[in-house]
Amino acid sequence: MKPTFETHVIAVGELFAGDNSFRLPLFQRAYSWGEEQAAQLVDDLMTGYERIREKRVVSGPGGYLFLGPIILARAGLSGPQDVVDGQQRLITLSAILAIIRDLLPPGNFQSDLQKRLARPQDAVNRMLEGPRIQVQDINRNAYAQWICRPNGTHSISRDPPEHDVNLRVALARIRSDIGNPSSDYLQGLARYILEHTFVIRVQAQSLDDAFLLFRSVNTPGEPLSGLDLAKGELLGREGAGSRDAIRLADAWDHLERGLRREQLETYISTVLAVSSPDYDGTDLKAGLRSILADTQRITEFRHNLGSFVRSYANLENATLDFGQDSNVINHVAACFRGLPFDDWRPSALLWLTRQRSSRSTLTFLRALNGLCLAFVILGVASGKRKRRFSKINGRVSDGSVLTAATSELYLTPQERADIRARLGAPIPHNSKFIKALLLRINAEIQHKVIPPYFPKDITIEHVLPRTTAPRRRWNRDFPNRARRKDLCLSLGNLTILTQDANSTIRNIDFDAKKSEIFGANGNQAFALNQQIACAPRWDEETITRRRDELIAITDRLLMP
Repeated sequence: MKPTFETHVIAVGELFAGDNSFRLPLFQRAYSWGEEQAAQLVDDLMTGYERIREKRVVSGPGGYLFLGPIILARAGLSGPQDVVDGQQRLITLSAILAIIRDLLPPGNFQSDLQKRLARPQDAVNRMLEGPRIQVQDINRNAYAQWICRPNGTHSISRDPPEHDVNLRVALARIRSDIGNPSSDYLQGLARYILEHTFVIRVQAQSLDDAFLLFRSVNTPGEPLSGLDLAKGELLGREGAGSRDAIRLADAWDHLERGLRREQLETYISTVLAVSSPDYDGTDLKAGLRSILADTQRITEFRHNLGSFVRSYANLENATLDFGQDSNVINHVAACFRGLPFDDWRPSALLWLTRQRSSRSTLTFLRALNGLCLAFVILGVASGKRKRRFSKINGRVSDGSVLTAATSELYLTPQERADIRARLGAPIPHNSKFIKALLLRINAEIQHKVIPPYFPKDITIEHVLPRTTAPRRRWNRDFPNRARRKDLCLSLGNLTILTQDANSTIRNIDFDAKKSEIFGANGNQAFALNQQIACAPRWDEETITRRRDELIAITDRLLMP
């Protein structure tokens, strides 16, 4: 069906009059305009009024102020209209009118202005008294006390909650900029705002249509994503003002602040798949709508999303609470930070929503981390990883992820063989996996009281250098050039540095290199380098033995 919109140019006074009222859907968050934006609107209004007051402009294009479009969606045949675009302007306009109201002496003008901010009761039309704008819980008390209540702007808290700070700052700036003019000036300014200031009211028949228009206006040519529509459908539908819905809105807001958009889409799709087994992951909006009609499934969805949010913060910060086992579990959780991809998170979070025992949680996280390390070593493409994680999610949901012999959480014999072959052979210096592998091995062998360390700016160092000066001892200790090249590229010859060693230090003999690079003033922050600093010599036997030790550690990481 073709979307339809009713579009009218109307004065602010008409917007704030009669039975009009507005509601900020749950997907709209706290008031966010800063001091400068509020000040700019006040300045525009006062400048426009003063031009008329000084008779420089009486009518025509210069006699009014245009504030742009306000996009609304009908919430029903009667009742408030949902504000999709225009929240900040509407709240700021009401704040300006509230300050003018409180600066005026008692009388009819002040009373009439109050009716613009708080709609009076109308028994004939069965309308209850209430604010023109129904803001969300996060700002509701401050808005009711400071703006909707007469003289409310005279009693603004000096130390409000964090989510009300922006509104307090805006009110203070507006009050300062208006100053203490005469009553005539204040009444004239109020009339200018109500009669000479206009918006384009765009009325959509549904939130979908309103979102489509909003996104098209703000990002021309960019299609509306399933996440946008899903968010509006879930949080903005009529009757979504329950405590569960409000908590869900807060959860969504928390995730949006911490995640990229594509990550959030993956997370929400994972939760949908758990709550709706027939959801195939291809259409987020369709999947969400399929559970909205089912009270039980939407309740489960909200519960799972809330669990995801709590687990997300604790997983990211490695602060999971499993009693006396928390330290060892959080050590493994911290090791996920060293991975070069993040599509493992939905599987980890899905597990944590199930509130498993500490023992099974440790087993699962170690297995998942090992699988991810295997993906890094084997260079598994993102699409193949995604399909594997999807199967793991299914097994987490049915409870078979740790018990099934064919569980996708575990490596196949072929995958293990491929990894051993790759690590046993010479490793080209440009191999992408080696940094992540060495950092993970380092985290495994260091003392467990030391938090895992995954710096981004490390370099790979070949203890036996790739190029050697003709008279260096390296050439005497490794006379076969082909064998020296293979040993140089062996896993046993590789380590990590926090700072790049210059070429002259790289080529010096081992005893001097230990002192310059791996000594007390060098890179002993890594347990890997402490081992090298303790080695009495660096020869083929040392390199081969160290290679086998590192492969054995990797085996333990891959098979917890």
